[in-house]
Amino acid sequence: MVLNICQLEIERIIMTETPISRELLEILACPVCKRAVKLKGKKLVCVRCGRQYAITDGIPNMLPEELR
Repeated sequence: MVLNICQLEIERIIMTETPISRELLEILACPVCKRAVKLKGKKLVCVRCGRQYAITDGIPNMLPEELR
């Protein structure tokens, strides 16, 4: 039980500080205009077109709005 609580706390801290890894952020691109994305809060934002992509449980949802 204590181990599970510690694991959850560690995961919460990691997710609070950085929703996704830096390595993943470096290779992601906007699926619409193919430009880089930047992390703003808990979302990825395209540097060119400004589209926003949510990050849920460390997994970015890179589907364009019209396909969600």
